[in-house]
Amino acid sequence: QTFGMKEKKEQKAKKEEKKEKKESKKSALAKESKPIKKEKLSSQDEEKISQEKNKKEKKKRKKKPKAFDRLRKTDLISDLDKEQKGILYLGHLPHGFEENEIKEYFKQFGEISRIRLARSKKNGRSKGYGFIEFQEKEVAKIAGETMDEYMMFGKTLICKLMEPDQIHPELFKGHKKVHKFVNKSKTFAENHKVLNDEEKYAKIKKLLEKEKQKRAQLKTAGIKYTFPGFRDIVKRKTSKQIICSQHSVQIIRAYQLIVLR
Repeated sequence: QTFGMKEKKEQKAKKEEKKEKKESKKSALAKESKPIKKEKLSSQDEEKISQEKNKKEKKKRKKKPKAFDRLRKTDLISDLDKEQKGILYLGHLPHGFEENEIKEYFKQFGEISRIRLARSKKNGRSKGYGFIEFQEKEVAKIAGETMDEYMMFGKTLICKLMEPDQIHPELFKGHKKVHKFVNKSKTFAENHKVLNDEEKYAKIKKLLEKEKQKRAQLKTAGIKYTFPGFRDIVKRKTSKQIICSQHSVQIIRAYQLIVLR
């Protein structure tokens, strides 16, 4: 017991010593660190600081809201809307049965607030399914029951009422966007079409003129830099003595007009 009491006393003494050391350090630091006197600013400097602060505040206010914040006002579906309004899922939609046609056909059941058709990002074509939001849930239920498995242009429609758990808050994101069909095959054909001799000549001329401008810019900037470019390619083709087609003749003419001026 006496041995245990001694140990406890020693521990207490050590703790007290540590506390004293910490307090002494703190007091020494407080003495060393004197309070810094703030320099008095002139009226002009104060005005400048206040103007800068105002500018920063204005910039913060002018910042555009994020995409999600923009959606929150219009496109997002609230919990109240999920309970009160009825949303129908439409599947197996026939070709050509799009937003305007859907609205005209389904407005016989009741008032429609929003329609969104799933579309391709590449060409804007319909993916064959979409969603309709009715103002009243009962109306949506009736429309779903009547139009489910309805034959339309050789396709059986799928028309089902969505439950609140199935509805995503961003389901009608971008429903106001006007989609335009982009014919990718047509643009591809235009970009990769076979050129005539005149078109080839015009293309070569344009490339050589641009290259000449680049070389002139480098010269004016005082940069000593040489690169082969299109000029050397044309030189190689013109140096060959094989002139069988009009294409090679046009290349020579372009070279003579632009490079050998």
